[in-house]
Amino acid sequence: MTWKKFTTPWYWGWNVLVFSVLVQGFTFGLIFSSFALWVAPWMEAFDGSRAEIMLAIMFAQIGGAIASPFVGQALDRFPTRVVMSGGVAAFACGAVLLTFATALWQISIIYLIFMALGMTMAGPMGSQALAARWFQANRGLAIGIATTGTAVGGVTMPLLSAWLLESHGWETTHLIAAALAIIVVVPLALLIIKSTPDEAGVDIEPANVTSTAVPDQAETEEWTLARIFRERNLWITIIAFTSPMIVISGFMANMASYGADAGISARRAATLISALSLAMFFSKLVFGSLADRFDHRMLYGVGMAMIVSSLGLLTGIHGYAVLVAIIILMGAGIGSMLPLVGAIVSTSFATSAFGRVLGLVYMAFSFAAVGAPLAGAIRDQTGSYNGFLYFSIVIIAISTVSIFWLRVQPKQVD
Repeated sequence: MTWKKFTTPWYWGWNVLVFSVLVQGFTFGLIFSSFALWVAPWMEAFDGSRAEIMLAIMFAQIGGAIASPFVGQALDRFPTRVVMSGGVAAFACGAVLLTFATALWQISIIYLIFMALGMTMAGPMGSQALAARWFQANRGLAIGIATTGTAVGGVTMPLLSAWLLESHGWETTHLIAAALAIIVVVPLALLIIKSTPDEAGVDIEPANVTSTAVPDQAETEEWTLARIFRERNLWITIIAFTSPMIVISGFMANMASYGADAGISARRAATLISALSLAMFFSKLVFGSLADRFDHRMLYGVGMAMIVSSLGLLTGIHGYAVLVAIIILMGAGIGSMLPLVGAIVSTSFATSAFGRVLGLVYMAFSFAAVGAPLAGAIRDQTGSYNGFLYFSIVIIAISTVSIFWLRVQPKQVD
């Protein structure tokens, strides 16, 4: 299909990027952000423990990690709309299959395959690839926006899921979500999302006079897998961000249970999840914009400081209003991470290799999958999440040291 050149008051890339974020938010919000809401009904329906149920989200992250390099290659070779639409369709299949599950191991298998593909193919990688290809002057901000889908989904989908859960039960909720995915989301994604400005018939955004980017020579050189593996920034990025990912995985999947321990209702727990995601949303915009201007190592330190502070505060007993404030602080810290990952990759590697590098980084994040069952197991054994919170503070403090070895790209003059 040939597209004519669009004329809009704003750059057309923003339209493509924002819609990809909505697709990401729909899928990720239902798979990951709403997962905490299924713990109680699944414990009752399948007579399982928290740790057993948390295995499902761990398997989803493992499956996503295995799929990430292949999805990254697909994003470099095939239209982004096809990859992201395939992820939405995979989620829909998984949601339908969940309603036929008769045991927890079946739920884990569904998350390992279908939900993993949904999170990976329709997740942040696709939107970040679009940001890297559509934008030059505002690439950091665009990458920040590209990662807000997880926050958008976290704000909206748990509230929708909680309402449907209370009204219709978890089986019907999943069937409704699958129907929306196939009837509404997939057709719109195929229509609106375009991989590059050329595909949409528009000019790429001009670069600023100065920008932090890969040198032009590196953009034109071939980026083989061997060369990618030799880059120090690949390994520093993996080391610095994996530990915080473990913490995020563990805490977010157990937020509803943490709230229940604090005497908070399921509806208020859903509000906490939404508050966390809303803070993440604005934080991603801020840190994405700052990544165009400031040292990524400094920004990483600020983000980790907010996460560690909130973890320390969560070990105490607080009222609901104070708890919301702590969760917002944590969300602000968590929101710094994906924009910085994308910014580091986009300034260290050519755009032609962006999908492959990001796929490798996301594969390494598979270690984060241990967070959810680890937090659940500590809670089951000790009767409190404090042990996991203290553990989280220690591993983040250790990982923060590695960021000082990150090679910062100099500003390039066009």
